[in-house]
Amino acid sequence: MDSSNPLLAVGDSLRKQDLHELNEALKKEIVSSGHTPYTSTNTHEEVPKQPKPVVQSKLEYSPFISLKTLCLKGKILETSKMCINLCFSQHIPKPPAAKESEIQKAFNGDSDATWQVPMYVGLPKSFNDVVVIDCIANSSLSERCLADNDTLLYLFELSLELIEDKYSVSLDRKFSINNEIYFGSLSTHYYSETTFDDKGIPDDKSNNIETKEKPNIILNSEKNKKYFDLFQTIDTESSLLFIFSIEQKVKPSIEILFDKKSNVCTISNAISGETKKLALSSYRIGKSKLPKEYKASAYYVVSESKLLVFIS
Repeated sequence: MDSSNPLLAVGDSLRKQDLHELNEALKKEIVSSGHTPYTSTNTHEEVPKQPKPVVQSKLEYSPFISLKTLCLKGKILETSKMCINLCFSQHIPKPPAAKESEIQKAFNGDSDATWQVPMYVGLPKSFNDVVVIDCIANSSLSERCLADNDTLLYLFELSLELIEDKYSVSLDRKFSINNEIYFGSLSTHYYSETTFDDKGIPDDKSNNIETKEKPNIILNSEKNKKYFDLFQTIDTESSLLFIFSIEQKVKPSIEILFDKKSNVCTISNAISGETKKLALSSYRIGKSKLPKEYKASAYYVVSESKLLVFIS
């Protein structure tokens, strides 16, 4: 085609105009038929990414301790009574490795605290007119909870605050410990294996796993309540027996240590922070002082709610 010919140029313009009018007429006809015309001119559009296949796996967990409290504002499942079952599982991401000083900052609620604990918050269920929610953290924290009261209190507060945020309620901090380590019938939980990144951090909320930057310090808990006391001392010709009255609710958190160098028996409670020390050298077995070599053992009598410390 000779583009220098002005008549041909006019003809091209007319053909373009005719095609445009025809295209517009076709669009109107398509719309009148109830369809939407495809107007994109991009012939290289990306194919939408397909979501990764999600594998639902059963979340294996171990109950640890159960607390009960009340909803001061709002209700869940039409009741104000609440039980929170604190549990542990290896499937929940571990908290990040950190210096002890950084962990203590989190426990104290310091403004520059950065240490966080991922926690699974289960769906609420009703049991005997009580709403029950499972809160599950990584198993690596279970031993620390037994040895360190602050860790347990931190996880308690974290559970309370995450539930408050998720269900828009206000929970009473005057909680108490249930007799059972798990309240109600064991729930079945599932987690999506593809929702964790290569660092073990959840990349979305489909697992109900939450974190909280700075949980507040627990106030008005039963931290200072006494859960056990020396009930009776019995000495015979060959043995020495200490009998403690102990509430069943704290049995999992009682630790007994015998230091034979100093002849001191230390009994501690991880929940209340109580510590009892028995200076064994001040006691006698029969008419004799405590021998250099002796056997020490402890037994918990469930039916009597008694802790027996036996020296022979």
